Amino acid sequence: MSENGKMKWRTCFSSISYVGYKLDILKSALQKYLRRREYDKMIWCCSEIYMFHSRATTDKEKQAAKGIISNMVNRLIIMMDEEMLFAEVGKYMKCMEWIKEFDKGGRDKFSLLVKACKTMVGARMLRINSDIYSYWWRGAGVYKVVKVPGLGLEEALYTPIEVHKECKEILSDEEKDSEEWKNDSENLLMFIAAFRAGHSSCYYWALAMFHSNVKGKRRFRRTDCVYAIWEYLFKVAGDNEKLRKCLELKIEQFFVKTRHEQHIWLSSAISILLHKDKLDFEEDWDIDVSEEEVVGLFQERKFLKIDDYAIDMHCSAGRKMGKKKADFALEGCVVVREDKEYYNRDWRDLYCDLKVNPAKYGIVDSNKRPKPKSKKKKKIKKLKKKKIVVVDNLVKELEGMKIESAIEEPEELVNMIVDLNVVDEKGMRFVDGSGIKQEEIGICMEKTCGNKVMCFEYNGQIWKESRKSFDFNKDYELVDSCKEMFGLKKIGMERIESNFRIEKIQKKKSEWPGNWRKVMTGDEKVVYCLMRKIGDGGNFSENKAKKKLLKKEEVLKEIAKIAMFRGIFRVTDFNLRNILIDNDGSLVSIDEGEIGKRKSIFGKREKWLKKHLTTAIMEEAYSDIWNDHWGKKAEICRQMKRFGYSEKTIDEVELNYDNLDDDLKIEGYM
Repeated sequence: MSENGKMKWRTCFSSISYVGYKLDILKSALQKYLRRREYDKMIWCCSEIYMFHSRATTDKEKQAAKGIISNMVNRLIIMMDEEMLFAEVGKYMKCMEWIKEFDKGGRDKFSLLVKACKTMVGARMLRINSDIYSYWWRGAGVYKVVKVPGLGLEEALYTPIEVHKECKEILSDEEKDSEEWKNDSENLLMFIAAFRAGHSSCYYWALAMFHSNVKGKRRFRRTDCVYAIWEYLFKVAGDNEKLRKCLELKIEQFFVKTRHEQHIWLSSAISILLHKDKLDFEEDWDIDVSEEEVVGLFQERKFLKIDDYAIDMHCSAGRKMGKKKADFALEGCVVVREDKEYYNRDWRDLYCDLKVNPAKYGIVDSNKRPKPKSKKKKKIKKLKKKKIVVVDNLVKELEGMKIESAIEEPEELVNMIVDLNVVDEKGMRFVDGSGIKQEEIGICMEKTCGNKVMCFEYNGQIWKESRKSFDFNKDYELVDSCKEMFGLKKIGMERIESNFRIEKIQKKKSEWPGNWRKVMTGDEKVVYCLMRKIGDGGNFSENKAKKKLLKKEEVLKEIAKIAMFRGIFRVTDFNLRNILIDNDGSLVSIDEGEIGKRKSIFGKREKWLKKHLTTAIMEEAYSDIWNDHWGKKAEICRQMKRFGYSEKTIDEVELNYDNLDDDLKIEGYM
């Protein structure tokens, strides 16, 4: 075996480890071995993944390793709330401290992860947050098989005057008077009543607000109505410094909206406050790990055969083995020496029943990924060939797992494997241009550069013709679809087809006013990008208040975030002309095309910004962009696959995100 064994640095899903395991198998096993309290196997998986970092030598390997380790760290953080009991306050806070120290210290101290793993294996464990969600949301909120006191015709829930008073103190005047807030005001009132009574139905009312789309006043720099619950929890915490610190760690993870486990930090925080009088907030936990112990994990490394129960439907091998949610309920989620103090039999029974007997609740678990919508059969002149990798049967021969040589398969087969409806230009909405009058069209500028197309306004939207040479500007739509998870405003980009275009009358004249006409194209389809009109259409660079705006930290932070976001995709071009100012004063990024063409993030054109973008501003902006790096990256990959981007392009974007801080330092911004 070579020095790096069978290692292949790829993505967070497809990388191959030192002994030949696919990365998703190791991540699955890492969590399953924690539940079984099999420390030696758990730390073997953890160290096997860590070797992507310790053995990376080339820039490409280091960049790939960065994402892989971020993924593992993110998984460990989830495990601290998914497996470890909320009552282990001291151990939880110490594990979070170690993981943050590991991340900030260049990720070279593997001993800190060893400490976290040892602590979790020895801690009190109970998958109570999963039980809570299944019982109080799926059971009570979705399938209506659980009775909730105070809901509908069920038994009443007493709400004394003090509860109404506390509720009013949390709500703003606008929220109290808002018709939109009527249901969530009631949810908050019932949550406080149930919480004060020590009734577990408080989880239902909190989860009802968690699933609400209603926005309210800004709390914790966010407007989702569920943060009214968090405001109440911090109020109950009072001046207990360690309790508040624990809540801060929970809400910090809850901020990450792209995790489907987001709810666990809410229910965990509620559990801590419900039982705070029984918990030990003074525990000063620590554990020793010797250097010899850490070194021994990597010397004379032996092969570990991953147990069958550790491979479930969450990884590709498990799906090939036919694993379903029922298998997960019966073996994958089993916790050895499960804590009994807070265990609830009814909650667990419903959790298992939803997975083992899904048909009873109208759920179909076919273990198949959704197929794309059927399309009319067309004659295919020639099928393009693509390479796909086939993995040996992992049930029988995990020990001898190898990646076989690539085989040729039709692209049609490859697309069947993808869990997405791939965006197709042919499926665009059609807008008949015959109903659009020329006098209702307004061109957006006097001239265009280099014979570019002219943008125009019609019916409150900006239209821009897309050409085949630019792949019909699918970059625009893809990048815009990713903005909200980074806290940036979308422009509502949509691509449509029509049967007209606007063109110059006198080609030699550079000016457009009075020199253009609308032309119907007959059967020839024209693709347009449609976006909402931003403010008055004015850009930041030409704004009269530009100097004043550049003195505001929140404006500079938003500019930095836009630059970093565009830098992840390396779209052209970052400059202040491509930042518009909306009616509410917020900044909006536009014209994000040609993914991968730009070499730098900020570029030379706007280098004068360095004197305005202080270290503090850049660090705060970077923290926002990097927060839940793994979750955001997974969503970017999902969207790029949906739009049909190549694996190479997706990998490049992943690496741009992984290497963001290094690139910023090279450009002198961090």
